[in-house]
Amino acid sequence: MSKRFVVDLPINAFTPFQVPDFEFPVATIELHSIKAGKPIEFELEIGWGKPPAADLGELEIVLRKHSAVGEEIFRSFEMCHQKAVSLLEHSETGTQAEETYVLLVRAPDSKAYIAGPIRLLAIVY
Repeated sequence: MSKRFVVDLPINAFTPFQVPDFEFPVATIELHSIKAGKPIEFELEIGWGKPPAADLGELEIVLRKHSAVGEEIFRSFEMCHQKAVSLLEHSETGTQAEETYVLLVRAPDSKAYIAGPIRLLAIVY
């Protein structure tokens, strides 16, 4: 039996914003009922684009454990010419009954904006 946990911010849930050149948290999810040695699957979705002044949009998507400065468990480097929706997956093995995960974004030279949606789904087995 699995449990699903989700943080879902649709397109109109927030004002689009420029991504800073430092890791910026966009979603936090708290998981419970984790069994040691059993898998946790993550699905990440972020709608984003390049600012008009940039030649190419660049976005780093990071998932950390414990807190916004905790252990990095996943990182992806994304690029786009105009607009994009990044859909990513990650799996890891559970180690304790409860855990917090934080989804962060970073854009070198602020070469990205987030327009939404932002979705973080976790399935605990």
